[in-house]
Amino acid sequence: MFYFLCDSVSGICPCTAPTVSMGRYLLLGLCALFSLSLTGADAIPVVFIFKPSEEQVKEGNPTAVCLINNFYPRSVTIKWKVDGQDVIASDIKNSDYMQESDNTYSQSSMLTLTKDKWDKSEKFECLVQHKTQQLAQSFIKSQCT
Repeated sequence: MFYFLCDSVSGICPCTAPTVSMGRYLLLGLCALFSLSLTGADAIPVVFIFKPSEEQVKEGNPTAVCLINNFYPRSVTIKWKVDGQDVIASDIKNSDYMQESDNTYSQSSMLTLTKDKWDKSEKFECLVQHKTQQLAQSFIKSQCT
């Protein structure tokens, strides 16, 4: 008899040795029977945001990055806000979707600003809309070290 401890958020049973990763339990087992490709189970994205490096700021091309990981199905909508205002599309570059070995998807989004806009702005927010829910991550420049 096999016992599986599935991810409590998505119900996914990853096929790996027991570990704790990002607050999710991964268990050894024959999970292929329960894989996303067979069940079509939705997986909620995990969103991270990263501020530009000091080098980018000094060079005058500060770029913030938003990483969206482990979601299913594939489609997400990514928007950026700076100080509560929507950012124009020409300042944003989204990567193609990347399919992971567990059949979830990842995508990144880069927000590139002028040095002047960076200097005058304080709050940067990445908004992600997925079938499962809407998520947001942000940073406040003055609180970053």
